[in-house]
Order: sequence, then C-alpha cells, then structure tokens
Amino acid sequence: MADDFVEFGASGRMWDRTSIAAVLTSSEARRVQIVGFTVDVLAESVALVTYRLEGTNRSSLWVRRDGSWVIRFHQGTRTAAIPFVGHDERFSE
Repeated sequence: MADDFVEFGASGRMWDRTSIAAVLTSSEARRVQIVGFTVDVLAESVALVTYRLEGTNRSSLWVRRDGSWVIRFHQGTRTAAIPFVGHDERFSE
C-alpha cells in the first residue's frame, strides 16, 4: 500500500493508509466472491483494477514505485438494487 494511499469507502468515509491498515489487521479474513475482476494498464506504471463485491462496485488505482506495484487509491460505491446497464459480461452476476 502506498504511503499516500487514499480510499473513498462505500459508506462515504475517507480512509488513509494508517486507518485502513488498522482495520485490515484487526479483522478476520473471510471468503468473498469477486465478480468481473479486470485490470486495465493505463500507462507503463499505472493500472486500473475494477470489480464487483457484495453489492458494491470497486475500483483501485495501482502504481509502480521502486519496482513494486502498490495500491494508491481505492473507491467503493454501493449498488444495492441497481443493476449494471450495459453489455459487458464481466459485470453480470
């Protein structure tokens, strides 16, 4: 995780590296089902990751720093009962 990591959570809360690391280290791991996981390389050192997880659309921006890929930004947006409108099979559940 990048030192300057920022997340806009599905709840609307903003998280930084310290706060999200505290949550991740205090929570038990559990199995989840990810739908439509896609990586789009935007530049040599930048990739956009998108997927759906438990009623949310997720997107993460990954950057290559010092030879390693780190997450720089993440956003979760609640979808509740809002279906995907489009023709991309990656996002059908």
